[in-house]
Amino acid sequence: MRKIIKTILVFICMLSIILAVNAQIGIVYNSIAPNTLEGNNNLLPLERAIAGTVTDKHYKFIEKVRVRVINVKTKKQYLTRTNNSGFYKIKSLPLGTYFIKFERKGFLTKTIKNIEVGLNGGVIYNISLEIKLS
Repeated sequence: MRKIIKTILVFICMLSIILAVNAQIGIVYNSIAPNTLEGNNNLLPLERAIAGTVTDKHYKFIEKVRVRVINVKTKKQYLTRTNNSGFYKIKSLPLGTYFIKFERKGFLTKTIKNIEVGLNGGVIYNISLEIKLS
């Protein structure tokens, strides 16, 4: 019984450390299905941003992916590229509906529509790109 309690306490401590570190970089984890917009999408508290990670089908990070976020109403574009960990983030977005376009040589271009950025914060959208067959 003591081993079980000790294991649970170690797990709680590790989880607390992970959550504290992630809170410092502005990420709060909520229940969300991977690569979907189901669940609570307002994962970046008080920051109107779209962020996420781009991987291939083997979950390897893809760097230098061109990420284009386009406001549906105004057509204004916001551009960035993924870093060496496949991470992208576009901050300070006006409230509204957006679509995201992911482009990288050697991969199929993917467009995601109807991403809502609201008063509650931002959206985390992780995506997997498929290799383009010549």
